[in-house]
Amino acid sequence: WGLVGIAVDIGLLFVYRQGLGKNEVWVLLSYIILPLLAMTVQIFIYGIAWLYLATTISIIFVYETLQANQAQKQRWKEMELEQSRTAIILSQVQPHFLYNVLLGIKQLCDSNPKKASEALEHLAFYMRRNLNSLTRKQLIPFDEEMCHVNDYLYLEKMRFEEKLTVVLDLEYTDFFLPAMTVQPIAENAVRWGITKKKGGGTLTIKSQLTGEEVMISVMDDGAGFDPNEIRNDGKTHVGIENVRQRLMLQCGGTLSISSKKGSGTTVTIRLPQKGRNK
Repeated sequence: WGLVGIAVDIGLLFVYRQGLGKNEVWVLLSYIILPLLAMTVQIFIYGIAWLYLATTISIIFVYETLQANQAQKQRWKEMELEQSRTAIILSQVQPHFLYNVLLGIKQLCDSNPKKASEALEHLAFYMRRNLNSLTRKQLIPFDEEMCHVNDYLYLEKMRFEEKLTVVLDLEYTDFFLPAMTVQPIAENAVRWGITKKKGGGTLTIKSQLTGEEVMISVMDDGAGFDPNEIRNDGKTHVGIENVRQRLMLQCGGTLSISSKKGSGTTVTIRLPQKGRNK
C-alpha cells in the first residue's frame, strides 16, 4: 500500500508539474523519494521505523514550504494594497480640480471673504485626508470617510451651485471600511455623471444594515453610461477598479455598478459584518 501511495503521488506530481515552482517540485519529490528510500533500507535493516522518520521529515519540508508561500502571498497582498492606495491618491488629486477650486476661492475673496475662508478650510481638510490615506493601512470609521466626502462635495457645490444637489440618507454608520472608498465614487458621479448632464442633477448617498452586511449606495441621475464600454473609455469611473480591489483585499467587500445612458448610475458596495470586530 505504501508503494501504491507513492505511485499516486508521482502521478499527481506529473499532472500538475506545470503549475509548480522549482522549490515546490523538489519538496514534493522529497515526499516520494524519502519514503521510498526508507522502505528500501528497512528491507535490509529491520527493526527501525525508517518509514515513519522519512515521512515525518517530508511533512516538515512540505509544511515549511507552505509557510513560506503564505508569507510571500502576504507580502504581495501588502504591496498591492500599497500600490492601490498610492494610485487612488494620485488619481484623485487632479490639477484641473485644484485649479478650479482655487479660482473659485479667489473670486470669493472679493465678494464673500467669510465663505472664502470656509472654502479654504474644507480644501485644507480635503488635501490632508488625501495625503493621510497614503499611510492608512487599517480600516477607518464610516463617519470619517463621510467627512472626506463632505469636504469634497462642499468644494464642488461652491463651483456648480444649484446644478449639484446632494442628498444623504445614512441610516447606519457604525461600521468600518477602507479609506478613500466612497469619495472616489462620489467624485466620479459628479465629474462624469451630473456635470455632463444639462442642468446638472442629484447625488444621493445611502447606507443601511441589511441582515449581516452593510450596503452603501452612491446614486446619481446624471448622464449615465454603457457598462460594456467601460474598458474602452479611459476616463469613465477612474477609481472604480481600484476601490473594488481594496474592498476585496481589506475586508472581503464587493462593488457593483448599474448604469444607463441618460438615466444615471448606481454604485453599490456590500461589506460583510458577521464576526467582524472593529
